[in-house]
Amino acid sequence: MLTVKNRYASLRLLDTMQPFIVTVLFALVASYFADQQSVQACAVCLTGADGSVADAYDWSVLFLMTTPYLVVGSIAGGLAYAHRRAAVKKANDAAAEAAPIHLAWNQKESGR
Repeated sequence: MLTVKNRYASLRLLDTMQPFIVTVLFALVASYFADQQSVQACAVCLTGADGSVADAYDWSVLFLMTTPYLVVGSIAGGLAYAHRRAAVKKANDAAAEAAPIHLAWNQKESGR
């Protein structure tokens, strides 16, 4: 038999979510009373779209975005170069091993 305490699952859910609800409410109240200057986080919001700080911010974002691609591209390029080099070396070794050696006596060449 179910007791009154265990009967309503939605009330148990509210009990477990109470710390989360308090944290969200605290964050909302803190953001309401925050100073507008301290809320503006990026250089474009603070100085506007035209300015040296905004340009520096744009360049830093560009460098941060391209760095992972350069690293991965360098590794992939090195692996491709090593693979091609090994394939050429293997083909040269196979060609050297497959070259026929003429040890038979040819009457045409000896003049007999």
